[in-house]
Amino acid sequence: LGIILFSTPFDESAVDFLEKKVNPLIYKISSYETNHVPLLKKVAKTKKPIIISVGFSTISDIRCALKILKENGTSQIAVLHCVTAYSSKPNLTDINLKTISDIANRFRVVAGFSDNNGGVEIPIVAAAFGASIVEKHLILERSMGGPDASFSIEPHEFKAMVKQIRLNAQKETDVLETSLAKKVIGKVKYGPANSTEAYNGRRFSQSVFAVSNVKKDKPFTADNIRCIRPGDGLAPKYYEKIIGKL
Repeated sequence: LGIILFSTPFDESAVDFLEKKVNPLIYKISSYETNHVPLLKKVAKTKKPIIISVGFSTISDIRCALKILKENGTSQIAVLHCVTAYSSKPNLTDINLKTISDIANRFRVVAGFSDNNGGVEIPIVAAAFGASIVEKHLILERSMGGPDASFSIEPHEFKAMVKQIRLNAQKETDVLETSLAKKVIGKVKYGPANSTEAYNGRRFSQSVFAVSNVKKDKPFTADNIRCIRPGDGLAPKYYEKIIGKL
């Protein structure tokens, strides 16, 4: 099996660069960008398959994002349940893998799990519970350090994870009966898992800001406003509505 290389753009200029220099077969939208309407439209217009994580998103947020993607040209969409704690020792009761099957049934999309936690046990359970896609942070050696090192897995761990997922898929398994599984399956839960996630969602999501001086009686344009971090300003869904306004 070959490796398909793709990327997660964070603004429209990144999509232009990727289309021109890389021409990826698919795109990934991060949890922080699910409300970034201009970016969603830009990526959708490539008409390529899209994987979107929905770590902070409410049901209405997800419906809005999917509507934008479909209306602008994307027909193949996968939605990943995601807990954005970014921890080597996650709070297992925040995982709520039951949300994966609800995503598939509620939105009629391919559903998966984006795992930002240490170890391989949780994604193994997620796959057994119905995740069609599993996302993990990979690092050659944790000793290399970096902001993601503590919860990233090394190649030998990744290999073991893939092997176990495939074994579970080929035969009846009791993985869903383990004490870990019973803790992480949880309930259907959308939106931030806790107050930390809520804070990070606002901090790292996008909102509309002026990026240059706007003179009195001059309109807002694509040159003087942008959707950038943090997300505690005007929501990106209003970006197009204020273009041209004084």
